[in-house]
Amino acid sequence: MLYLRHLINFSLLLTLFLFSSLSLFGQRKERVFSPKTASLYSAVVPGAGQIYNRKYWKVPLVYAAVGTSIYFIDFNTRNFKSYKNALIARQDGDSTTVDLKYIGVSDDLVTQNMDYYRRLRDISYFALAASYILNIIDASVDAHLKEFDVSDDLNLSFAPIFIENNLSPGLTLTYTLK
Repeated sequence: MLYLRHLINFSLLLTLFLFSSLSLFGQRKERVFSPKTASLYSAVVPGAGQIYNRKYWKVPLVYAAVGTSIYFIDFNTRNFKSYKNALIARQDGDSTTVDLKYIGVSDDLVTQNMDYYRRLRDISYFALAASYILNIIDASVDAHLKEFDVSDDLNLSFAPIFIENNLSPGLTLTYTLK
């Protein structure tokens, strides 16, 4: 947990450094959002690409996903090691090592629980990787869509058509910009 606290502190300091240096040059001009830059920021510090894209409300979601995954990795690893140590103490053949934690629980159940928590730990690692990758993808896609036209001048119309060689009716979709 101490490592996690240092990682979070480092991430926050790096984020503050990156974004404080962006405004050092007193020039104000139209900002162009680069998907490459947003992806790079999110790869270095999760959530930094969302800050770069000015989608501040997404940052807590990114940290909730990453933090939840890290919590479950820690929780499942501790339980896995507990059952593993109990199984080792039972099966080592030494009478001085005794399993006091799971007295009355069969060896098969201890093995099943150990495998269960190992599987959950592995799934938690996949969830951490998925949330990290989705964070990068979200920053990149959001930067791509920053200049997407969402004005009121968009039209969408439906019109029935008949194809000459085919007797079945069809439908066309027409999209025009004014």
